[in-house]
This record gives sequence, C-alpha cells and structure tokens, in this order.
Amino acid sequence: MAHILNLIVQDGLKEIDLSVKGVRQAVRYVRSSPQRTLKFRECCAHQEVECSKTLCLDVPTRWNSTYLMLETVQNFEKAFDKFHLFDDRFSTHLFTHVCEDENVAGPFVCDDWVNDIYELDSHLKVCLASDDTNLSKMTGKMKEKFKKYLDEPEKMNKMIFIASVLDPHNKLEYVGFALEEMFGEGPGKKLTAEVDAYLNSLFGEYQKIYSKGCYLQPYPSKSTSSDDTSEPYSGNVRTKSVRTKQLLKRQKEDSGSVGAKSELERYIGEGQESLSDDSYDFKILDW
Repeated sequence: MAHILNLIVQDGLKEIDLSVKGVRQAVRYVRSSPQRTLKFRECCAHQEVECSKTLCLDVPTRWNSTYLMLETVQNFEKAFDKFHLFDDRFSTHLFTHVCEDENVAGPFVCDDWVNDIYELDSHLKVCLASDDTNLSKMTGKMKEKFKKYLDEPEKMNKMIFIASVLDPHNKLEYVGFALEEMFGEGPGKKLTAEVDAYLNSLFGEYQKIYSKGCYLQPYPSKSTSSDDTSEPYSGNVRTKSVRTKQLLKRQKEDSGSVGAKSELERYIGEGQESLSDDSYDFKILDW
C-alpha cells in the first residue's frame, strides 16, 4: 500500500516538477557548506523568520521525504526571496547547476510557493473539479494511477478492507458504505459480501487453531475460587452447574451451533465506536 501511494503521489508531483526541483536545488545549495548555512541564518534573522526547523534535503524517489522538505521550506519563503542579497552565488547556482534529469532548476518564482504540497491531502474527486488548473492536472495524473492499482475490485486484496473492519469506529457498516460510494451500489454490495465471507473464513481458520487452547476455558468466578471441600454441598453442586453451563455455552459458540454467536459476529453486530476529537489518539489494545 505504501508503494502504491508513493507511485500515485510521484505522478502528481510531476505536474509541479519544476517547482519541486527549484526547492531541492536551493536546499542542496544552503546545506552544501557551513559558510552557506551561516549566511542563510543571517538572512533569516534579517527577514525575521522565526522557525526552529532545519532545512532537509529529500530523496526524490520517496514522496514522504519530499513532503517533509517542502513543508519545512515554506517556512523560509521570505528568507529564500532575499538570500541572493546575502550570497551572490545563489542565483548563479540555480541558473547553472545541472539536476538529476540533466536540466537546470532556474530561479524561484511566486508560483513555486503556490504549488503547496498540502493540497495533496484533499480528496481526489474534489481536487479534480478544482478551478486551480495546476491542482486539477496534478489530481488527474494521480487519479489515473489510483485506477490502475485500486479501482478494479476483482484485483483488490480483501485484507485491506478487513483491516478497516477491525477498526471499531468503522466495522463492516462503514466499509460497505465506502465500497458502494467507490464502485456503485451493485458492485459495492457484491464486494462487501466477499469481504464479509473472507473475514469469516479467516476467523474460522484462527478458531480452528486456538479453540482448543486453555485460554478459552471458562475462568472461575469469585464465587468459585474457594476449594470445593470448604463449601457446603449445595454450593458445590451449584458451582459445578454454573461451570457446566459456561462450558456448554463455549462449546456451542466454538461449534457454530444455531443461536450461538461467535466473537466476530458479536463484534460486527455491536454499534460502531463514536468519533470524537481524540479519535486520532485511539489505542486499539486499550479498547
């Protein structure tokens, strides 16, 4: 999934390749020597740029490193606009230094700052209809790559959706809704049924492995923790009866008897966890 995402974003970034290339060359120039770094700091101080971040150079084949580079650089826009006054070689470097593709980056222009990487956080459909021609073109490229890898239901790995089902904020209800939104009602319902069947099949495989394990045996309750010989006869019988009923219930669930619900069925049947402001800090193991 990370590789596919990288391909999608890289295709989108090609639409603003000149801007990214210019940023990359500028950052490389500043970081190439202590003297240049010192001059850049002087420029930042003169332009009253108050940012504690350090310029970082990206690895062009990794979109996340490009994102971090652009995110950092945008804080220093004022400094880069005036840096040629502190270092007369800066502009010459941008005009003459050959990049990886054997072309020169050229100077910064205002459009370079407008091509903001944050726009990639927007939904593809919304971006595609944007009045911003740069953004619309970028999204078109990304949409093509998206279709190639993720827009054919029969080729999609169902495990992707199961991961979402196992988020208690989502469960199967959300996944089914999302699939119908993506592919239409008919194909969406069909794919949802396939995901449900695959999930139950997977659960069944784990159940075969672990249903005989001791952890599935009923835990003794507080009322049964004492030694049998210390309890009255009637209490001992009652305790054994409770244990027997618990064991019967467990066996019915393990065997899939009619009327018994598996742990998976109970999970799916319960309501979704409500979304809140702290949902992004949600810890599944604590839940």
